[in-house]
Amino acid sequence: MSGEDLSALSMLELFRAELAAQSQALTAGLLALERDPAAAIHLEACMRAAHSLKGAARIIDLAPAVHVAHEMEECLVAAQHGRVRLNRRHIDTLLGGIDLLAAIAAGTGEPEADTKGRIEAFAQTLRRASEEPD
Repeated sequence: MSGEDLSALSMLELFRAELAAQSQALTAGLLALERDPAAAIHLEACMRAAHSLKGAARIIDLAPAVHVAHEMEECLVAAQHGRVRLNRRHIDTLLGGIDLLAAIAAGTGEPEADTKGRIEAFAQTLRRASEEPD
């Protein structure tokens, strides 16, 4: 986003721009982690991207996005600390989290209960990814 004139954008539009930038970093990092799940440089980059998205969502009070980004960040921190070894289910779910964040930011008009259900399903799937054999 550097070098662009962002003065005319709303806070939500700024979040969407941040999401676009961080989504690229997350996607690239997650695809690299698919090949080497313990690569510290990619774990750090992905964790920082998720953390940045959580902060950006918090600034504009977009609680559903905060929740999704928090779950992503927690999974990546656990992997950094060796409590979790990322597998294909983690990567697929984290990539789905990027899509979920995009849907939340787009404001699809989905009922709040449906959005909450999608977020909870995402969080449960991410937590369960470690419990199932690869």
